Amino acid sequence: MGKKKNLIYFYTHNRLLTRNVKIINTLKEFFNVCVREPIVKVGMINFSPKVMVGLATLNLIFNLSHIENSLNFIDGRILPIFSPQFNKIDIIDYPTPVHEELPYMRMGYLSKFSLIAERTIISKSKLIIVPNEPLKRLVLSYGAQNVIKIPNYPPKSFKPTVDAEEFKEKLGLTGYDKIAIFVGRWRLREIYGLDLLIESWKYVESEVPDSLLIIVGPSKRAKDFTKNKLERYLEKRGISNYIVTGEVNYKELPNWINIADVCLAPRTSTFPKSWYNDEDSTKISEYAALRKPIVATNYLPSKRYYLTQPNPKAFANGILKAFMGLIPKPEPKFWEENIPKLIRSILDII
Repeated sequence: MGKKKNLIYFYTHNRLLTRNVKIINTLKEFFNVCVREPIVKVGMINFSPKVMVGLATLNLIFNLSHIENSLNFIDGRILPIFSPQFNKIDIIDYPTPVHEELPYMRMGYLSKFSLIAERTIISKSKLIIVPNEPLKRLVLSYGAQNVIKIPNYPPKSFKPTVDAEEFKEKLGLTGYDKIAIFVGRWRLREIYGLDLLIESWKYVESEVPDSLLIIVGPSKRAKDFTKNKLERYLEKRGISNYIVTGEVNYKELPNWINIADVCLAPRTSTFPKSWYNDEDSTKISEYAALRKPIVATNYLPSKRYYLTQPNPKAFANGILKAFMGLIPKPEPKFWEENIPKLIRSILDII
């Protein structure tokens, strides 16, 4: 297929997210791609996060996101005017219902505004990309013309580079009998169940004293915790055996997951679970890629993890079951499975 007769406008709230990097790179193999993001910076002026979200919502509603977010010299939107041979196609990635998450980022006052934006832009776009079936049903109810499910699977190259025992020896962790891994980059308390995890781990430590909790994170971009702040947070709450890695290079992440006896995926008990499962969760699919038993809470049911009630005792019991080898290993799934579906969905609407 000739690459150059179709111009894809890919709209996303953040092109740097792992999911979006994979989508963009895949699209660029077959099409001309222009990535659009909402304006969050104008010239040298940076706005507060609340103002940024407000601007992003306005951009979506009034279709202003065609303006390059850094006001670069040439907006890709001009390209079809000077190159009429291009067939322009608007595609939006919709990885999460933003209007439901805003209250958990202390911006609930923007929820209704955001819902209007989401409905409007979804109904006007040629193709919507979602990670799972619940979100597919949601965007269809908003009037989406075409929808394709592209789960958040890692690439086949997501593999450890060293043997698990060698990596543990390098880190000085050979003295621990059991290791639990939680990958947590940001929004740890608001969404990803940090407090539930801490209370659960107190019980686990009392039952298995030589167990170790490793938190892979937080990201340097996290607003809630730095590495040092998270370490102090754990210490103040009585956690003894833990490691907080800080930000880890993506190529190193498989090495950390590979030393786990169980991998953890908690979500805050009050956070809505109606839209979330293993297909939209990047960490769950990364855990599964290495066939690690997974204990999750406050997600929709899935065969790829052991789902507990969203309370500390139930989650702790799930971890202990995994330590005893009573939780099945999940089936790995990889990004390469998505590529034919993604390309075909675009060719079908050209």
